[in-house]
Amino acid sequence: MSTVTIADPAHDAQLAAIEKSGWGHTFRFVQPRNPAFWLFCWMILLGAVETFRNLSNGFESVGSATTFMVVLFGVYTLPWVFFLRNVDRWSKMPGKLALAAFVWGGLTATFMIAIKANGAMFSIWGKLFGGNWVQHWGPSASAPWTEELAKGMGVLLLLVIGRNHVRSAFDGAILGAFVGVGFQVFEDMIYGINGALAGFGQDEVADALQISVMRLAVGFLSHGFYSALVGAGLVFILGTKTLRQQRGRGVLLVLAGMALQGLWDCMAALSIAVGMNSMLLLLLTTGLEVVVA
Repeated sequence: MSTVTIADPAHDAQLAAIEKSGWGHTFRFVQPRNPAFWLFCWMILLGAVETFRNLSNGFESVGSATTFMVVLFGVYTLPWVFFLRNVDRWSKMPGKLALAAFVWGGLTATFMIAIKANGAMFSIWGKLFGGNWVQHWGPSASAPWTEELAKGMGVLLLLVIGRNHVRSAFDGAILGAFVGVGFQVFEDMIYGINGALAGFGQDEVADALQISVMRLAVGFLSHGFYSALVGAGLVFILGTKTLRQQRGRGVLLVLAGMALQGLWDCMAALSIAVGMNSMLLLLLTTGLEVVVA
């Protein structure tokens, strides 16, 4: 006796939607047969060593300011994590994948890659254009390449490690945002510690806080935003199981993230060059980022 199968378009559509979302797949971070996993772990280890060196120097010289920065930015991280974990109610990114992204941004992208690469780039710019040019334009000429590529490397590795869970450009944006927030938190922490060191530890906590206030105030449209654009762009460039490649759109998103980073870093110099109030330029830049978002 033969069995007749009746097509159910609604059921087929439901199964297709579940497969598209990646819902139901168990995420395993440890993937011994995946080269991307081992490369990621090795880079994290190197980043952890560099992070320890930088923070231990801070504790030795300005211990109170360093402790204050760690607590301050630890608290600052919490609302970011809450927002990014709940912005998509239907297909939350696995916690281990989000944590891996944050750790890459904080340890590897910041200390292992960006700080060293920025120093090398500044040295090159100084020899080509002089110290005054580097002081004004060096960050905007270096950071979009060094920092966004450093963060993008982590996104790229995690796209391979979490291939069953990053299905859409939005998933890529969330992954990139976690990397960017990690980078922002640790970079701002170092800025605060350096501010305390610049004051020779006379009033180290106040000096560190002064540097951190502005960065905290505008941090919601900083590295997390730039890296979200880069993450979404990488997903469009590479494609996923359910999203066809759209290289043109992906490249534009990556370049947009880099361009906004460059604009942010040259804001002070640009305000002088065009004779515009720096606060007005800050508002215009923030408005531009909101439009892009």
